[in-house]
Amino acid sequence: MKARYRSPWVLAGLVLVNVAQAAPDLRPGLWEITMQLEMAGMPMAMPPITQQVCFTAQDMESGANIIPQDNTNHCRPEGISMNGSTATWSLQCDNMTGQGTMTYTGDSYRGSSDITTNMAGETQQIKQIFSGQRLGDCEK
Repeated sequence: MKARYRSPWVLAGLVLVNVAQAAPDLRPGLWEITMQLEMAGMPMAMPPITQQVCFTAQDMESGANIIPQDNTNHCRPEGISMNGSTATWSLQCDNMTGQGTMTYTGDSYRGSSDITTNMAGETQQIKQIFSGQRLGDCEK
């Protein structure tokens, strides 16, 4: 059960993908990942999206596969830095810019990104809130 967590509306995920300075303090296994977007001017809140994903030890070593990714917007993380168990970054994408932060523990992570995008000539502010919780070992 190896899944890649990719969602086309998730913008900040490309972030820590290449954190070479330090591997995140996360344990492999079955994780429950939750994402929610908040957009100003929306008549109602978008419901959170939750998925279960099996992360291997290799996924955790580089951090490359633990963050939701959106490759459709040609995003490039910039200025990635790790300070203890917290990572921060800026984000440059097609028609989008942003910044984010994520804090890791062995069995969970929490983070958010603030993104500014230009849709049809209008500026839109988007806040992405994401979290992950380890549920246990993956099924063999």
